[in-house]
Amino acid sequence: MAAPTANIAAKQGVRALRSDRMQGALGCLLLRQTLTTSTRALGISSAPAPVNGSTNYCHHAARNISTGRVLHSSANKECTLEDFSEELNVEEKPQRYKAWAPADDVYMIAHYPPKQVPFKEAIEQLRTQAYWKHLPERPYNTRHLELSVHLNMNTGEKPLPAFAGMFVPPHGYQGANKVVCIAEGEDAKKAEEAGASLVIGTSDFPGIESEEILMSEYKYCVASKSLLPQLPKIKTYLRDKYPSLKKGSAGDNIEEIVQRYLNIKNYRVSEPQNRINHCAIGELGLSDEQIEDNIKVFLNDILTHSPSPHEPFITKVSLKGFRLSSYQLQFQDYLPKVTERKEKVDQRSELERIEDELAKLRAS
Repeated sequence: MAAPTANIAAKQGVRALRSDRMQGALGCLLLRQTLTTSTRALGISSAPAPVNGSTNYCHHAARNISTGRVLHSSANKECTLEDFSEELNVEEKPQRYKAWAPADDVYMIAHYPPKQVPFKEAIEQLRTQAYWKHLPERPYNTRHLELSVHLNMNTGEKPLPAFAGMFVPPHGYQGANKVVCIAEGEDAKKAEEAGASLVIGTSDFPGIESEEILMSEYKYCVASKSLLPQLPKIKTYLRDKYPSLKKGSAGDNIEEIVQRYLNIKNYRVSEPQNRINHCAIGELGLSDEQIEDNIKVFLNDILTHSPSPHEPFITKVSLKGFRLSSYQLQFQDYLPKVTERKEKVDQRSELERIEDELAKLRAS
């Protein structure tokens, strides 16, 4: 029964050699191990047989497998199994790609996963592209930059549902938002000085009902706290712009609220991709430091929705310019470090544990 066992072992090694994931050097290693086992069972010498006139089995270099380095061995040098296994550094292939990195200077970009680059390198490439790319409808300084963020929504005990948020970038872009403020008296004067597009009072409510004042022309609506009891009359006309204390669009400090909503930006998580798509983060007219400050504020605002501080919530960040290329950013420096989860160690003795369990049983 030794001969059939040896044949089966050899066939298993050949199948491993031909498989998609274990081609090349790893299959050669498995084949060597199975042949060594089978030859010992038959009482044959464990020296490797010549392959195509070669006396060294290591000439089968890694072909379709991603390795830390390509193995090179001369035909005259004998390579032992231990040396071969130590030199081999095997990594599993990335999904939907051929390998982790190309082996040549000329390659198809779609065949390899994109690399994360520093912000300085990405913004330098975008500025270079924007200079030579002629866009008559969009001047260089007003071409916006977008950020796409991939999230891990399964960091908590339950999957986190899609959410929406707002953030105020420290450096404004794309002009100020059109904000209508509902205030009277001194609050109305403060709102005008703060830069509100329109300031109205309760006497202007009939103009809203007759659509002389179109609320659809304004992006946000804020109000002073004293006028909140009067707002239900026009709730159907305000819809999602309805001011509230919870959203921060109503309060006593109306000047601060108006200034905040003039520069506020929205973002929303899309399902089922679990990512924030194409959120404007700045313009090429801003300096590199100003764009980087906006990115940091935006990412840290997203982290406020993370259910667990012990697992990474943001997994990938991509920066893209208007009609320009996209680059994956090295974003870890913009976020606080993830704290390790501390496991509680039970320091009780075995007798104390038994007594506690008995006490719980008696209580139940």
